[in-house]
Amino acid sequence: MDPSESTTRAEARRRGLKTRLLRLPGQSNDEHVRILQDTWTDVLVWPLIFCILAGVEWIQWWDSTPPSPWVPSVLAVLSMCYAYWKYRTLRPEIQAYKLGRDGERLVGEMLDQLRVKGYRVFHDVVGEGFNIDHVIVGPAGVFTIETKTRSKPSQGNSRVIYDGKTVRIGNGVPTDAPLNQARAQARWLTDFINDGCSRKFGVRPVLVFPEWYVEQIGAWRESGLWVLNPKGLDDFLDHESQILTNQQVDFVASILTRHCRQLAA
Repeated sequence: MDPSESTTRAEARRRGLKTRLLRLPGQSNDEHVRILQDTWTDVLVWPLIFCILAGVEWIQWWDSTPPSPWVPSVLAVLSMCYAYWKYRTLRPEIQAYKLGRDGERLVGEMLDQLRVKGYRVFHDVVGEGFNIDHVIVGPAGVFTIETKTRSKPSQGNSRVIYDGKTVRIGNGVPTDAPLNQARAQARWLTDFINDGCSRKFGVRPVLVFPEWYVEQIGAWRESGLWVLNPKGLDDFLDHESQILTNQQVDFVASILTRHCRQLAA
């Protein structure tokens, strides 16, 4: 090998990859977790500084050097109290983001298994001020996947009821908010994919609840929106007609790939 060629390759490795990577499942939630953790870490710096100052003063006091430990000690206590309060404030939000992230990663692993059936899978597709957890493109069409991860109750009702208009999670109150969110994401993706295209592609919304039993009742089939446990998605897709050719799947996937790489950090 030419030494100059070896040097060029080494420099390329040091500069990093030129191709931007696609986003990972739960990446938005992971970014939120890091931001919140960094916020608390920044707050924790001050108690450590004041504790060190107080410790120096107490050592001087012990060594009979004229000390003045009270001011840094009071500041250390106050800053520690504030840091603890900040931690208690941020902890539920961090846990919620972590739960959402883990749920998206679990669903992402299940969706990746669809690749053997000709589906293209995208994670954490960023929109205008929001993100779509997953998008799949394959023979049955284009689907947005919104993941709702909830901790199951230790006792009582642990199922999701979907009637086509609302969902009821456990013993909660029926709501249409998750359904509206999933439909809004599908509408945005429809407009995005079809922008400037002569062939118009439809996008169907899917709402999944990992590790929950989902019961569909009433006229849910007429709603145009699936609500289910992600384990059942494979079977739902198998019963759908093939509406996209391999060329059409590749075309839509190329649009999403280009979009995701442009937004990759």
